[in-house]
Amino acid sequence: MITILKNIGKFITDPKNTRMIMLGVIVIILLLFLNQCNRTQHFKNQVELEKQETQRITNNYEAAMDTIEQGQLDDNTWRAEKLGYELTLDELEGKYADLLGDFKVEKNKPPKVVINTIYEIKEVLTEVPVFVEVDSFGNTSLAFSDSTYHDSLMTNYRFLSGRIPYKIVFDQVDSTYKVVPDVGAFDLTLGMNLNLGLFKDKNTRKISIMADTDYPGVTFTSIEGASIMDDPANKKILRQMRKPWGLGLNLGYGAVVDVKNGKVSTGPYFGIGLSYSPKFLQWGK
Repeated sequence: MITILKNIGKFITDPKNTRMIMLGVIVIILLLFLNQCNRTQHFKNQVELEKQETQRITNNYEAAMDTIEQGQLDDNTWRAEKLGYELTLDELEGKYADLLGDFKVEKNKPPKVVINTIYEIKEVLTEVPVFVEVDSFGNTSLAFSDSTYHDSLMTNYRFLSGRIPYKIVFDQVDSTYKVVPDVGAFDLTLGMNLNLGLFKDKNTRKISIMADTDYPGVTFTSIEGASIMDDPANKKILRQMRKPWGLGLNLGYGAVVDVKNGKVSTGPYFGIGLSYSPKFLQWGK
């Protein structure tokens, strides 16, 4: 034991090793300093995450109490707006499962945004031309057709057509002719441009859902939506998408091998290198 201590003392006091030892001490101090900075930043991040979580819960409560605001942006566009939610995947599959509807969460396809809308269209049709048609068998019917485009791009339109068969029957009671309609057939086609967007305020972190349309007479009776956070359930999926190979800067203390003469020397190093990090050793977002 005494011999070992003497050898260690000689190694430390040898002027040839002093520089290497000093460099090693500097590297160790630097690593300790970086570790302390990392711990301090970690605690700061934890405090910030707790503040964000409190704000998220408050915003979700306001979204649950919010009502739809509807108005006309210009001569052609109507907008409906309502606060939305910011949810974890567990919350979406639990308390807010109705937002998913018939969709199912797949492991390799975590949802990022979910929006549900319900609306009604009220339109009054006037001055629709009606014609009398007679087929080859002498059957008569009232036929009508009406087409309307609500914008120059022809993305908002209505096509309406129909036919009501009828017969003219003589009523012997009052000696008059009466029109007796039969069962009618109608065809209605609607084309409506609907733009949906989910936006997040950088300051308040509130989620807003906006729905715009150029189709007149549209009233939104329900708008619900959510932005889905990267919680542990889908962070795992994101980690699987990472690449194990990377190129970056390297700083450390270790052994360097001289390929030409086969000598091994120790000391600090700095450079650019290729690194390999297996997925099971990766952490963070």
